[in-house]
Amino acid sequence: MGGDPAYPGRLIKNPFHPRWITHWLHGKTSTLNTFGAILTAAGHMPGRAWHNQRRRTPIGYSRNETLFHSVRHYAYREMRHHFGDPDSYRAAITREVAIRNADFGTPLGHTELGHISRSITDWTINHSKMWNDGPTAYNTTFSAIQAARGRKGGRKGGLARGIARASASRQLHAAVEVAAF
Repeated sequence: MGGDPAYPGRLIKNPFHPRWITHWLHGKTSTLNTFGAILTAAGHMPGRAWHNQRRRTPIGYSRNETLFHSVRHYAYREMRHHFGDPDSYRAAITREVAIRNADFGTPLGHTELGHISRSITDWTINHSKMWNDGPTAYNTTFSAIQAARGRKGGRKGGLARGIARASASRQLHAAVEVAAF
């Protein structure tokens, strides 16, 4: 039929609407937290940072949504390199959309990529305070965020974790150097 082979089949119906005949298979209900605890105990829940990973196969409702959200986060960071030059910003976002689209088993079409990149750039240029306030406000905000992260990192073992990672990294580099000779 020429349809999208990665269509997730997302159809939503309200089971309480009188038009739909809903069959309840049992009377026991549970909350999402209860269901999550059951899945966690069985080992079926993803790790804490699963949503930060770059995926070859989209996880979520669709490739469009996966691509949009991954590039949207990139666009906020990329903005600082293009203040006052919306054309180069649009080109950078369009390029990133194309790069990440190539990671999918079945990439999206050219038209869809254009819509996604235009949606991201139009919103950030027209509505983002970071873009509209300029580089000075961006740098001030960035510095405040980093300072808050630094203060937070000093607590809860943040410094100790950093020292442990640095030590492990040095040991790994030493092992690689020994193995290379």
